[in-house]
Amino acid sequence: MFSTGNIMLNIANAATERGNEAWTISKYTRTSTLQNKRNLNHIYVGNRVEHTIHRYFSWITDLQDFGSNIATYKIIRIIKKINPDIIHLHDLVGWYVNIGLLFNYLKKINKPIVWTFHDCWAFTGRCIYFDAIGCNNWRKGCGNCPQLDYMPKSWFFDNSAFNWNRKRRLFTSCDNITIVTPSEWLKELTRKSFLNKYRCVVINNGINLNVFKPTYGKTYHKLKKDNSKIILGVASTWSKRKGLDDFIRLSNELHDGYKIIIVGLEQTETNNERICAIKRTTNQEELAEIYTAADVFVNPTTEDNFPTVNLEALACGTPIVTYRTGGSPECVNEKNGLIVEKGNYGALKAAIYKILERNKGAYTEACIEKAKEYDMNERFNDYVNLYEEILNR
Repeated sequence: MFSTGNIMLNIANAATERGNEAWTISKYTRTSTLQNKRNLNHIYVGNRVEHTIHRYFSWITDLQDFGSNIATYKIIRIIKKINPDIIHLHDLVGWYVNIGLLFNYLKKINKPIVWTFHDCWAFTGRCIYFDAIGCNNWRKGCGNCPQLDYMPKSWFFDNSAFNWNRKRRLFTSCDNITIVTPSEWLKELTRKSFLNKYRCVVINNGINLNVFKPTYGKTYHKLKKDNSKIILGVASTWSKRKGLDDFIRLSNELHDGYKIIIVGLEQTETNNERICAIKRTTNQEELAEIYTAADVFVNPTTEDNFPTVNLEALACGTPIVTYRTGGSPECVNEKNGLIVEKGNYGALKAAIYKILERNKGAYTEACIEKAKEYDMNERFNDYVNLYEEILNR
């Protein structure tokens, strides 16, 4: 699973390998998971104190991204020094940048901007997703937010209407922005938002096909030793929105000879002996073995952009069952899995059994073939092609 930061670094590496100079900036973190900085000029901004102050200020007031002035001025100084031909934005939410300072500066210098949306935050009053609850307040201005406890949360106040109007003013102030979304679903939402004045293109997320492929090692053989049919779920963090409740319900209804494995969860979090929980692993080869051992990969998320876990499962030859929500079904077809309507647990369970009864081998070839469309090297080079097109234009 690629983090947003690692997607940024891999795009920069692709640009460097094509003869360009790339600089990357990310927020301060106590435990960096960033990889592949080998050829890059990478800079961290902010510090623990500034980040903490900004976070608590946001939680108390619901005034998003008003803090981190020092970190933002550092970003501006770096941009002035480098004088880049293109500025590529990724996630701006996360208490490390003052969007007012940043966008007023970007408007002033009028550089071409590419902005990749990894969620819906850019055009909502506060939340990163709203699909799970079916909220459409973002289309008319937000206010009366129904999910103040959702990322980024607010303890006391609802300033979603103010935040929405501030974003609209700031984010539409620049003349030359190209928005990139990893899914057709997010592209369509962007077209319905106040950002519809900008060009929007789709570049899917990619995965490392040299790592994610049918893989047979110690982990694979350990999981397959009892010949049970394995139902797999994988996420970096689990919650009701990710479908954890569906897995727990399913575990109580499974026939003998089936077992559920969930990656990214502590065993104590399930309180369920019929679920085998595996801590989140950074060992991608081990994860590939887990995908390969599974007979079906189930993604019961109720909101997501374009989950790379689906792609990883396909690349390892494992068919998918997912809800029709967000961009999750966009890589699934009748040859490599099944899609059911969001929240229809009965249909989800039936689809799982249908694939298990047919046998994984009937899907494997189609899964691997579909995964070839998401080779990370090709997708990251799509960004470099976009840079060149913008500059040539």
